[in-house]
Amino acid sequence: MDSCDFSSIMKCIIKHIDESNPINQPDLLYEVFYDYFSSPENTDVTFDEGLICRWINRHRRVSPKIRSYYAKTSKTEKLAETLQKNIMPLMADWGKTLEDINNLFMQDPLISNTQKESLESLYESDNSQFLFLAKLIVFGMNRPFINRNTENQKLIASATLSPVVLDYIMGNEVPRPCRHFLGRE
Repeated sequence: MDSCDFSSIMKCIIKHIDESNPINQPDLLYEVFYDYFSSPENTDVTFDEGLICRWINRHRRVSPKIRSYYAKTSKTEKLAETLQKNIMPLMADWGKTLEDINNLFMQDPLISNTQKESLESLYESDNSQFLFLAKLIVFGMNRPFINRNTENQKLIASATLSPVVLDYIMGNEVPRPCRHFLGRE
């Protein structure tokens, strides 16, 4: 089960972008953080493609400058407007995107019920769904960062490690069967 953080939310958005609107990761993040880049104090900031890739793949935390910029309530509301104006037109099915992100949020066992209830009310209201997504992106950026373990990702990709069992295995290696076990009768 994936945690609801910036990486997971962005991957969900990327997954639902319409094929007729191809956009690369740097351009997508520029559109998401449009207000940050268009503000006068941030005109000299540029994106490094490798850094963006690490943000989206959960290998690095989003820049502290971006996190602190959007932590203010007025900036979160601007982010909601930006999402509606810049990101929604790229989607094939905006409702399905929001539904998947909401499911990701509601199924995260590390989020308190109080937090879930406060943001769920925004999701259920039709005129505040963009604010729901904006607050969720800010929440995901400011959560304690958990680096994605690349060794486990390789094991999952090669089908030698199940994601279900991943939480129960203490090391990087899958336990080997014991050859000396005689069996049960």
